[in-house]
Amino acid sequence: MIPNPKKPRRLSQYTKQLLSIVDQYSKAVNDSEPDLYEAARWAEANGLMDKPDFDPLRVMQKALARACQQDYIEDENGEPVRRRHAVREKRGDKQMTLWPKMEDITPAKFRLSLASRRNGMLQDGLQAERDRRYYNKHYNPGDPVEFDHNLSMDVEEHFMPTDYPDAPPDES
Repeated sequence: MIPNPKKPRRLSQYTKQLLSIVDQYSKAVNDSEPDLYEAARWAEANGLMDKPDFDPLRVMQKALARACQQDYIEDENGEPVRRRHAVREKRGDKQMTLWPKMEDITPAKFRLSLASRRNGMLQDGLQAERDRRYYNKHYNPGDPVEFDHNLSMDVEEHFMPTDYPDAPPDES
């Protein structure tokens, strides 16, 4: 049993409507793996959705955040290192996400950023495990699908050398 199991979120009416549109589209085009861009075009063409009005500053904010997420520098081995790191901070009653550069971030804020990313990985792992268990119990007629959540060996292997000399070292 997974400790502290999450209850399924209650979906808003709007989310239920959107999921209904996806299901209607899937049925209309007979496709159980719908392309959501095409589903959106279909929904608009069939009067099921209107193009939403956007706050241009929110759109710009999201574009800036995506750019910050994609800003990488190279380490001494040519490996990508994320240059900017998201740090959530509350100022007054406003929750903010700040994006300091690697060269400017304090160790305390860097630890907060890493902790947030670790928590995101944990939540992804917990959800994957819930999904795996449910699938095996209700839909998998054969051997259970297994999933190893321990990424330590994968991380260690990634940083192992890939170039090896053609000859063994001299034993002198």
